[in-house]
Amino acid sequence: MIRLVNTSEIGFGKFEFSSDTSVVDVLTNVIEELEGEDNVYEILKTGTQDVVHLQSLELPIIPILHYSTASAIHTMEYLRTNKPKCIFVEGPEDLNHLVDDLMKCELPVSLQGIGIKSKFYPPDKLPVSVIFPLAETSAEYQAIKYGIENKIPVVFVDHTCDSGIRWDLKYNPDIEENQDTSKENDGLFKISVGKDQPTKQVFIDTLLDVSKMHSFSEWILEILEPTLLSLEFDKYQQLMTLIGSIFRRLGTNEGWNEQLTYRDGFMWTRMRAYLRDESIDPTETVYICGASHGIAISESFGLTGIELEIQEDSDTRWHYGIAQSSFNEIEAIQQQMPGFVSEMANLWTMFHKNKKTSRVISIEQQAKIQEDKLIAWSADIVKNARKFGYQVSTADSIAIVKIAYLLKDIREKPLVSQYDFVEAVITCLDKGESNSKSIQVICEDYFRRDKLGKVGYLALPPLVKDVIDRLSLLNMDVNNKKIFRALMDFNKNPEFRIASDLLWLLHYLQVDVRPIMGEKKLGNVNKQESWDINIGKNQNSIIILAAEGMTIEDVFRKRIIRKSRINPSVIKILECIVDVYTFDSQNSKLLNNLGNLLSTIITDLRFEDTLKIYKISLDLINYFRAQVSGIPDWFSRYILNGYQSFSKELSRAFLDDTIQYENLAGMLSFIFKFENIAISQGANRNELRISLQTIYSLKLSTVKRTIVIAAMNILTPGIEDEFRLQIKYIINNPLTINNMPEVFKGLFISSIFSPNLILLIAELLDRCFRTINDEFIIQWIPQLITMLRDIDSDLFDKLIKEITKYYATQDIQQMKVWYNTSIYEQDAITTNNPLDTEELEADIPISETNQLTSLIQSHPTTTNYWANYLGLSVDSWLDFSTLENLKKQKTIDKGKNTKTIHIHQEGEITHPLGLLINQNNSTLHAYQELLIQRHPELKSKLSNSVVNPIEIHQNRIQKLITQYPITMEHLLKLKRK
Repeated sequence: MIRLVNTSEIGFGKFEFSSDTSVVDVLTNVIEELEGEDNVYEILKTGTQDVVHLQSLELPIIPILHYSTASAIHTMEYLRTNKPKCIFVEGPEDLNHLVDDLMKCELPVSLQGIGIKSKFYPPDKLPVSVIFPLAETSAEYQAIKYGIENKIPVVFVDHTCDSGIRWDLKYNPDIEENQDTSKENDGLFKISVGKDQPTKQVFIDTLLDVSKMHSFSEWILEILEPTLLSLEFDKYQQLMTLIGSIFRRLGTNEGWNEQLTYRDGFMWTRMRAYLRDESIDPTETVYICGASHGIAISESFGLTGIELEIQEDSDTRWHYGIAQSSFNEIEAIQQQMPGFVSEMANLWTMFHKNKKTSRVISIEQQAKIQEDKLIAWSADIVKNARKFGYQVSTADSIAIVKIAYLLKDIREKPLVSQYDFVEAVITCLDKGESNSKSIQVICEDYFRRDKLGKVGYLALPPLVKDVIDRLSLLNMDVNNKKIFRALMDFNKNPEFRIASDLLWLLHYLQVDVRPIMGEKKLGNVNKQESWDINIGKNQNSIIILAAEGMTIEDVFRKRIIRKSRINPSVIKILECIVDVYTFDSQNSKLLNNLGNLLSTIITDLRFEDTLKIYKISLDLINYFRAQVSGIPDWFSRYILNGYQSFSKELSRAFLDDTIQYENLAGMLSFIFKFENIAISQGANRNELRISLQTIYSLKLSTVKRTIVIAAMNILTPGIEDEFRLQIKYIINNPLTINNMPEVFKGLFISSIFSPNLILLIAELLDRCFRTINDEFIIQWIPQLITMLRDIDSDLFDKLIKEITKYYATQDIQQMKVWYNTSIYEQDAITTNNPLDTEELEADIPISETNQLTSLIQSHPTTTNYWANYLGLSVDSWLDFSTLENLKKQKTIDKGKNTKTIHIHQEGEITHPLGLLINQNNSTLHAYQELLIQRHPELKSKLSNSVVNPIEIHQNRIQKLITQYPITMEHLLKLKRK
């Protein structure tokens, strides 16, 4: 360890540091690395002069390290000993009025200022927030607590939130680099008051390299904090001043240093003004600030400094309050390692338990206390590792402690750091096993022990109090940080409707409440609902709303107004109107304003939104028709203006190739669906006729022309015949047959505004599949599937429904069994196991007496397909085990692997295959045609005679099925598809 030169030679004067003060040695080495050995003396001498200057001031200064247990303890010690009459604190002066409410909260919490509306800040950087996080280990909080308990004024003297944001945006214009990354960031651009970490990267890298540390937070925890705890207050004050001097001159960038200089001048200007106004002796006060602010760099520093010209705040409207905070949030904002604040809190708790708060503790005593802590850490880590399948024992726990101390000695550290301990854990427990969680992650989770603060009810803003009071009927415990499950049955408890409406508003405003059962839609009324309410744990999600209004309804109204005014469009205003009717339908003034704006802006619409506009307008008009008040006047004006605008712009829309076909259909849907309302308001249909005739005469794509014809069909019914003739021409012309998918696409899209086309589509699809060769159909299949997938789900359901009606089969429920013996003379016939497929494909001679039986038994898959296609049950056919009690049965070839066909003696029996053929002649003839296309050699052998069910065993269709079972199976699958 490099030793410091004799302190008397550089003028430390009345104080000396112990030879064990490694902090000064480390800083000396850093100065040598940065400036060269010749400058060490000058820099330390300058730091010494800063120390002497600070101690000579009439107004005492306590330089602190934010969230440091040592700083909090020394601050408490000084205040109890000297009993000042006024306490100045480095904190935004416009947050000063919030300090009295801190005693009503559970730390950690943040004093917060939120800028919602401003002409100064860019809109993309709003809202902005300045937070002043406070934990129990904060020296500032201990000073505030002492002042409140002893009725001593605590005065914040730092520049305002507005000024702080301006400085931060000036030198850190990129929001992403400064935004809090913790879970509780609320989506705000935040800056934190007081940052200990130097801003010059070269200085940080050199400091970590010299001290053999991983991060600046580790350097504070493992080197600086133990030293500060081991010093008396005088030496603590001197060492912190020396550190602040070196950090300020060597570790701060130029821009950041400029801001610090301005803040120094601001704070001293405010303190001097307060002392003059209150006539207080400076020696009876104390100034608590970060170590870097105790250095006399600014000309305004001290009681005799130059008065600073204070910059005026911008026109930003600020809202102030206390917000929930956590250890993890503070660490993220302060750019500290995970576990930094929680480790400081552990030190604080440890000192209180050992009653060491009022006096210092040496490095040796800290090492003894740490030994017990390391043993507890290792035991917990081993226990956690076992949960994830690691084969570890108590011996591993002991080895972790030993190796941690070994790493500490190698790196010449006074105490074992958290990083040393983690490396020891990995060395001992990571044995190359494959587990669900690595040792590194287990350690990170263990040390990331978070604590969540809570804002007391009395310290909450009026909006939050109002919400809690209105939800009190649910018997929710607001002091519980767990998720509360609310179950509401409105038939039994109709008063819960009030709480339900409030919860839906909170959910819309993105407060941490989540619906489990129930939904909120336009005109929908739920009978039951259940909610997970997490307000008790995540208070900030609702506290942030208090910056926008006094009640939730007020915030909702302002959000709607802001949304409708920023880049207004028809679709955006329609969405706003739907939201108002859904969540706050009693706000008639807001609805009228939005409606008047909508009826004006509809004349300047964007074609890419027309389908959405139509769907939302349809939902609204259905909602209005269900209300007693009927359709509002503003909506009728909107329909009239929209009808006229769409009719006028129809030609331009069809000529614009960038517009999707669905939006063209949306325009026509709006026109035809709301035409009766528009005409009642004075609209004229002639302009629409002229537009469609003009479009029809243009050169259009197949899809657009189909859409135009469908639209003209509504004006002039009976145009379906033109569709049929057109499709017949396309099918018969080999040059145009490939345009059929485009025709169907146009029909599908046109069915949005003309639902009657669904039946025509089903008819035309059937004609195409019956008359067009497979080679063309197969080429269409991918495009057709894609088209069906992309169309609206409601249209697809309607198409399936119409096709089902078109292909409705006869009632064949009278068929009860899947076997028949009426054409056989014997009582029972047995056959061997089914033959292989290759054998069945051959032309095997089969006797007429058992031909059908062999066919059905040998090809159950084919028969099952036919049965399913015709709606027959196949659960029990040829299930002989259930027919043992029949009166007549015979078994042939006993002892062999045989199956038996039984005789059904009740009523007139018809063979199932014969019944299929008899009732579905057209289908089987279609199969015959498809089979002839696949096997042309059969054409001369077959005729198109009608099937004779009496001579079923001699029928040609039966012979086709018998001779080509595999082919028929494939054809049957194709037919089903």
